[in-house]
Amino acid sequence: MVIERNKETPRTNNLLLLFVLQCRADDFIQRFEEQNNRCFMGVYSIYQVAYCNYLILSDEEWNPAFMTVVKSCRMECKKILDYLKTVISIPDTFEAELAVFLKKFSYYEDDEDLDMMLDGSLHELVSLGYREIDCKLYEAGMKLKYSEVKELLRKGANPRINISGDYTASEAENIKCEDVSCLTTDVHTVICDTVDLDGIYSYWEKGINREEQTFIAEDLRSFFQAAAYQIMKILISNNTSQTFDTWIKTN
Repeated sequence: MVIERNKETPRTNNLLLLFVLQCRADDFIQRFEEQNNRCFMGVYSIYQVAYCNYLILSDEEWNPAFMTVVKSCRMECKKILDYLKTVISIPDTFEAELAVFLKKFSYYEDDEDLDMMLDGSLHELVSLGYREIDCKLYEAGMKLKYSEVKELLRKGANPRINISGDYTASEAENIKCEDVSCLTTDVHTVICDTVDLDGIYSYWEKGINREEQTFIAEDLRSFFQAAAYQIMKILISNNTSQTFDTWIKTN
């Protein structure tokens, strides 16, 4: 399942998908059973969508004003996931397959280099006092290279370093975040912007109120991108030894 970026992406009134994104568990289950356990995009794919939604909702750092909606939707989304597990078998490789799939929704393309991302080549950044390993971590993190991020973290890379080719390393540490780049900050910003600016939150809020809305197929890309960077946020969290696999098994 690949959702391409397209301004002409059509709107759809598919209720199964809408109920998943709105976290309306009872409505989803009723509709699903009315359709004899069939789904236009495949049950495994709808599970992927629901799981991505759950990943985003699992974040505990949302604005306090969001949390009542978030916690309610999280519980309902979990009900959808648990129900779907009674319909299909989820393979042990699910997490790895999901991570590979979500790489397609990187904020940066593979051919975009550090000079574009941080206003300086790797050589220039190192000459300004930044560690090579920290610069490589920023690039890998923003490009959703999960395995590379795990390895760089293992080697001691720091995701909380402010970096900019416009300042020396010592200067950057004392500059406001909007003027420099920091992996932890920028990953969190991508997630928040996707949820807030791209309208994901409206699905959750309207779902609680059981309001019908026309689903924009392009919004799937927003859900996938937010989930992709939520995984990255987990990897570079305070518990940097915690992997996506161990997180998934305990939540």
